[in-house]
Amino acid sequence: MLLLHSLNVNGLRTCGRMKNILSNPACDVLCLQETRWDEDSLKAATKINKGEIYYNNGTNKSCGIATIINTNMIENSKLIYKDNEGRILIIDIIVNNSTFRIINVYASNCEKERKEMFNKIGRWVNNKTLIVGDFNTVLTKSDISVNNVYKNDSSRTALYELMNN
Repeated sequence: MLLLHSLNVNGLRTCGRMKNILSNPACDVLCLQETRWDEDSLKAATKINKGEIYYNNGTNKSCGIATIINTNMIENSKLIYKDNEGRILIIDIIVNNSTFRIINVYASNCEKERKEMFNKIGRWVNNKTLIVGDFNTVLTKSDISVNNVYKNDSSRTALYELMNN
């Protein structure tokens, strides 16, 4: 069994917070969104966590994602793709001689950009793909909370299509 965690960390640059999250993750794969890492943050993360760290810092301060692989549990891992914006990170892992694809996303708040991203990701999906992350999309009316609203959103349709495929 593969244990995967996904967490929007809303910035992971302070040493104490980084140690709390990265020092002993209780999972095989840890997917982080909105890391806001720079080169110094990445060096600190590498010192704290001895697993394989794949990252995509992008160019926007509010972006950045990372996928951390527990090398004690995962036989092999390989970077497949990362975009230039720090919003998509695709890793293939081998577990029990089976290859799985993990797509870690941090979707834009802009509806048009989200829709384009969801459509773009579709070409990377195979029958052993796990898509995780922060989709910044309200899928159903039951997902509404104080901070979000259910409204017409063309990216929702693109996300549903991606999930169905």
